[in-house]
Amino acid sequence: MPCDKKSLSQKKVLVIGHRGASGLYPENTLAGFERALDIGVDGIELDVLMTADGVLCVHHFYTLKPEIARTPDKKWLDNQSIIPNKSLTFEELQTYDVGRLKPRTRYALKYPDHKAIDGKRIPAFHQVIDLMKERGVDHTKLWVEIKTSPEQPDMTPPTEDVVRQVPKKFSMMKILIRGLYCFHLIGTFWLF
Repeated sequence: MPCDKKSLSQKKVLVIGHRGASGLYPENTLAGFERALDIGVDGIELDVLMTADGVLCVHHFYTLKPEIARTPDKKWLDNQSIIPNKSLTFEELQTYDVGRLKPRTRYALKYPDHKAIDGKRIPAFHQVIDLMKERGVDHTKLWVEIKTSPEQPDMTPPTEDVVRQVPKKFSMMKILIRGLYCFHLIGTFWLF
């Protein structure tokens, strides 16, 4: 179908919570997903990576981002201390706080209304699924981006390994799994 004003006007534009409610709440955290559901989004987009111990976790970047990640002693990460998420176990990943934006960074300036919530952690994918089930949001779609990169095999595991970890019980939900390199949606409005 050609993409023109008439065909787009006949489609419902979906409101999608990008990484939850990333412009308002800590991105890719349970608090961010809860906020997006409170707003009443039609769907949520999130990113899935696999940890060293095979846990699917929800995070956008191949590494912890210095603009959002702090160590257990509340120090911001620096560019020298970054390691790939695939090298960390889920338990190790849980030691980092991703609940606020580092002040005066480009990221913080981009989202001045972002609510800082200390103590927020990177969730496991199943925790987001459980949250959606608990909230009874059967109408809410879930767009899952598998974060792998054939060009950077040292940063991510192979896509097939990650996809194999998606439990069969999730197939009953309205989940669209897409790879990083193959996604095209028309009639979608990305919130935040």
